[in-house]
Amino acid sequence: MLGDMATLRATALKRPSRDRVARVSDVALDFGVLAFAAWTLIYHACLYLHIRSVWAAAAEALLLVPCALVAIRRRERPEAEPATAAVRSRSATRRRIALAVNVLAALGAAIVFGWVKGQWSIIWLLWLISAVAGLALTYLPRSEAPETDAGGGRGAIAALGWGFGLAVLSLFVVRPDSDDTQYVHLSAWIAEHGSFPLRDTLFTDEKLPALFYPPVSSWEAMLGTLARGIPISLPDLVYLVVVPVASFVAVLALWRLLRSWRVPLVGLALSVAVLFLLFDARGHWMPGSYFIGRNWQGKVLFLTILVPLVFVLLQDQVERPTRRGLLLLGAVGIAGVGLTTSAIFLLPILGFACLAPVLVRRRRQAIAAFAALAAYPLLIGLATLAVGGRNPDDYTSTELTPLYLLHHTFGIQQFAAACLLGALVAALGIPRRTEARMVASVALVVGLLFTPGVPQLIFDVTGLGRVLWRLTWVLPIAAGIGAVAVRPLARARSVPLRAAGPVLVGALIVVFGTPLWSFAAQGTLASHPAWKLWDDDVQEADAILRHSSPKATVLAPQKTSQTLLILSGTIRTVDPLDRYVSNLSQFRKPEYKGRYHPRVRERLVLDRFVQAGLGGLYSRKDPARYVAKALHRVGVDVVCLFPARYTSEALLRKLGWTRFGGVPGLRCWHKP
Repeated sequence: MLGDMATLRATALKRPSRDRVARVSDVALDFGVLAFAAWTLIYHACLYLHIRSVWAAAAEALLLVPCALVAIRRRERPEAEPATAAVRSRSATRRRIALAVNVLAALGAAIVFGWVKGQWSIIWLLWLISAVAGLALTYLPRSEAPETDAGGGRGAIAALGWGFGLAVLSLFVVRPDSDDTQYVHLSAWIAEHGSFPLRDTLFTDEKLPALFYPPVSSWEAMLGTLARGIPISLPDLVYLVVVPVASFVAVLALWRLLRSWRVPLVGLALSVAVLFLLFDARGHWMPGSYFIGRNWQGKVLFLTILVPLVFVLLQDQVERPTRRGLLLLGAVGIAGVGLTTSAIFLLPILGFACLAPVLVRRRRQAIAAFAALAAYPLLIGLATLAVGGRNPDDYTSTELTPLYLLHHTFGIQQFAAACLLGALVAALGIPRRTEARMVASVALVVGLLFTPGVPQLIFDVTGLGRVLWRLTWVLPIAAGIGAVAVRPLARARSVPLRAAGPVLVGALIVVFGTPLWSFAAQGTLASHPAWKLWDDDVQEADAILRHSSPKATVLAPQKTSQTLLILSGTIRTVDPLDRYVSNLSQFRKPEYKGRYHPRVRERLVLDRFVQAGLGGLYSRKDPARYVAKALHRVGVDVVCLFPARYTSEALLRKLGWTRFGGVPGLRCWHKP
């Protein structure tokens, strides 16, 4: 008796500090969502009214206080009700059958998906069988009520340790991404000009229509506005400030999701989930690649922070409906659109999938929660269709097959198998019935959306093509793997025995996975906190900027051109990406009236001139004459070539261009 009292007293003394960590973490996450949602609304209003960024920043500053007040007014969630012994006895047999079907079908689907080519019909059928069995399992009373330690402080030490550890690690991980050519350059342009552009900033100063339109994403605008008002460069802000902060916050969001599920041994479950994300990065679009290696981009923040919060907030609102909960769901919908246009279709799908199982018993709460979450994304989606939204991606029918879309994001072999298995059995690791039901329903809905022919139908109706692989973002794969890893031995009396399962899973992940900082994952570890760009490209771009006028048009190799656009908001390049240049041809159509010609053919030929020299232009009758005209028509001010392009340099010398030095690895020339 005295021993029990001493234990209770020790727990009472220790828990408040750990609970305080969880509460502060959750309040900070809620505040971040509310503040960014407010910024997104301000940004969209400024776009429509043509208001400059300084006024947007002032309006955001005024709204921070009410956002903080709403975030602080947070209430704890109710506890789960354990199943009664009588119900447990009646449902034991049915639970065993449903459990066996769920696991065996998931294993079959994962094995075929990972190692057998071209068998989508079999994979899809096994997927649906496993998902239906997993959902049915959540409707059967549980045979046991696992220990959940409802205290919010569970795993606080692990969460803080991983958060700080990943924040530091992220500073040294270097994995350049070509998407920065558009997104980081847009932030740099806004930082330089102090306004929000509606037209092209890659090739001109708003003389051409924008390739990405309408510019609904507000994340880049926020970074540009912030960089304009602080004494650090935009690359420093993006790569050395945003990256560690986002890494830390992503861990907090994942921790909050596991706590909301009441997963036992949260610290171990979180560790397994983080290890999975760190070592599942061999492919550029795999789950681990969308983690600390690219988390300065809005779409990655959406996946790593906002998606876990959607699950948490929907669960909270279903179990305890409040006006504050609806406000937070509305803020998540607005913030999601501000991070990525993919939120326009992902958030309504995620909301529907989570709330469909509770619609019968809690219709009013479910409809209100869905409306709050999906209203703004759907509104922006309709507005995008109305104004003729566009992007520079071209889709083919082969890219719309379910097998291509899933291998695109899950990879092959053990990586693919682990992702699919984690998605299909995730609900087994969740003690709370409502939460498990939501996760199982999401797996079923995603499987139905990948029914053969459905992606093609979606493309025909909405124009969404290869981007449909992002439907997998709504699957909580990493959190599910962590939850399942700790579940089987969670009630063991011995601490080493309880840790055996997650330790084994973590070891398998490390042995068979590919770390995101490895060469195989197209990454590396720098010896110092570094920008997420290759050093050679940065040195070349810095040297070119020192020798060029602020608004010069530069012809250089594509990697150098991309880095130039990232480092400068005023410089222009001839061809940073072929797909961007090719899509400029659409602006020759009558509906895009204007005097500025995109010069698509000339840009592509000049890029070939840089890559291969005059000898690479064998398809032209008089390549030297064509290059001379193209340089004039595109308005090139600086040309940088690879060494040993003797005929190309002779042409530039003949045209009166002047060579300048100081650019490592390239030979550069000024126009006459």
